[in-house]
Amino acid sequence: MSGEKQLTDSKYQKQVFTDANKIISPTFPELNIDI
Repeated sequence: MSGEKQLTDSKYQKQVFTDANKIISPTFPELNIDI
């Protein structure tokens, strides 16, 4: 089941990066994280 967990972790990490970008982008555009 490790593959399934990995997929979930990947989705979660992408969501975290997306949320972080929403906060970071307006203030520090140069720190934008590409996904």
